[in-house]
Amino acid sequence: MKRPHHRLSIILLMTCSLLACTDALPEKSTSENDPFASLPNSPPAEGRCGGWRRSLAQGRHVSEVEACLREKALADRPRAIEEAKVMADWSVLEKGDSELKALIMALAKYPEPGSLERYLVSRSLLPNEPDQYNRLDRALTAADYLRERGNIHWFDVETGMFPNYHDDLLADIAELSDFGEVAFSEIPPSNFDADEEPYLLKALVAGKAYQQEAENYGDWYDLGAVLKLMNRIALDQDLESRFVTLATGDQTAIVWVVDDRELTLLVDEGLVTLGADELAMQNGKAFEAEVRSSFAPESALIE
Repeated sequence: MKRPHHRLSIILLMTCSLLACTDALPEKSTSENDPFASLPNSPPAEGRCGGWRRSLAQGRHVSEVEACLREKALADRPRAIEEAKVMADWSVLEKGDSELKALIMALAKYPEPGSLERYLVSRSLLPNEPDQYNRLDRALTAADYLRERGNIHWFDVETGMFPNYHDDLLADIAELSDFGEVAFSEIPPSNFDADEEPYLLKALVAGKAYQQEAENYGDWYDLGAVLKLMNRIALDQDLESRFVTLATGDQTAIVWVVDDRELTLLVDEGLVTLGADELAMQNGKAFEAEVRSSFAPESALIE
């Protein structure tokens, strides 16, 4: 039975912890095959977070430095800001749910407490009031504030049922966007165990029909397929909404619905980090070409 890739990641992480390994990439580096080989790689001095510069560029020690800098910012913000400004031009290879670069840029560019939140409010990116269980007292990054007050849909990726009703999820997300009137439906696989038989997700927008295959992960959503369909429709219909994820660190997911111009601004400022697929959607001409060709009049499904 197929399961979302993050289950494999959890297993690997647990195995790594039991074996007392670190960011599990070899420390050996030569200038012949590594453009960062000449960077210093001293560990942080006692009481500091900034260190491992070469390792960070290679994707090692990222979680350690991020955890250290986050805790320092909560306990001694001026010292954390000082370190963030030093690290602002460092290369960081981030993986998974890492937000180190966004944390560094948030502290370096918005040093005054509350200034980042005020900036996001001024851009109309925090339309909601926080609930009684909010963690705004520990918010440091743009994503921290967006998780509490942003235009988001937060849900469990495991549905606990079959079929998964991707169409209901699509409709919930679309309500946060500028899609207007849209109808979603899905054709599920024949049964729970039909691993190689995909879902077919369908949408009808402004008289034009779209479809997207989704993997059969049993009682888990294929979130990648959901986002791909939504962003393809938005681009093809010349709409402003874009659909990206925010890290959660667990099996829940957050889809952030944001105006394309605002998303571009935050990405350019280094305040949010997108995954590889989302970066391709945001910046890549290849993605736009794929969308245009996929939904050209002769290949679009018109109902």
